[in-house]
Amino acid sequence: MGAGCCGRDEGVVVGAVEDGVDSEEGANAEAARINRDVCEIADRLWVKDELDPEEEKLRFSK
Repeated sequence: MGAGCCGRDEGVVVGAVEDGVDSEEGANAEAARINRDVCEIADRLWVKDELDPEEEKLRFSK
């Protein structure tokens, strides 16, 4: 367990499951969800070039 190419210790993972099965299943489930909703995720990550006034009212309502 030495330092990897980026200087981090690859043998230490905080919150990892001992056998790694739950982590792999969780990663596979997340990948399936992303692949199922590609356009939705892309829309959320897309940079907006103009603001929606109705959305801004909700975001900053008092």
